[in-house]
Amino acid sequence: ERVEQSRVELIGSVAHELRTPLAGLQGYAEALADGVLPPEQAAGHISHEVRAMRRLVEDLSLVSRVEARAVEIHPQALDPAEALRWAVERFELVFAERGVARGLEPRGPLPAVWGDPECLQQVLSNLLANALRHTPPGGEVGLKAEPARDGVHFSVRDTGPGIPPEHQARVFERFYRVDSARSRQDGGSGVGLTVARGLVEAMGGNMGLESEVGRGSTFWFTLPPARS
Repeated sequence: ERVEQSRVELIGSVAHELRTPLAGLQGYAEALADGVLPPEQAAGHISHEVRAMRRLVEDLSLVSRVEARAVEIHPQALDPAEALRWAVERFELVFAERGVARGLEPRGPLPAVWGDPECLQQVLSNLLANALRHTPPGGEVGLKAEPARDGVHFSVRDTGPGIPPEHQARVFERFYRVDSARSRQDGGSGVGLTVARGLVEAMGGNMGLESEVGRGSTFWFTLPPARS
């Protein structure tokens, strides 16, 4: 019964997520056929909706492997400070476009961690995208890494609205959104945090969050020290 309930919920969630880009595709195609939109403008809108659907399909494929514990991991010794710098550079233009300040605090010296480089970048990218999505212009998103007893403790902090206590236990569930309308409008697929936690656990770490309404949220994770 639990498996069947999970299957029904998944099908319903996927159908719900696909409904928005499909409606957009239909509307722009009809506007193109009726001559309401010029071909170049309609093509641009249609391309945007197709990219949204492709991103959702790719996210669904990844989250299915994460939940089945079938993610292929190729661990090696990684430099935490370098990983943070790469993640920030990748989002530099997004920070500027959104008018959000960024902070980078690799507190050293930091020991090397044991993990998959692509998985670590996916985790950091998902957490950064989530933080930027919920941080208003003029706010700040900060990344930090510091030594911990069990390896290195990473964190991504934002100055967004925060997450009410009743929602915090569910934010890592696939498709769960505290504010569904806002997240969908901003391009969130609803599985980024699910994927991030699954990848961290696959690398031998753990993930959690700290949040206070009106003061922002901090998503953190740890990775074990590199093996000799």
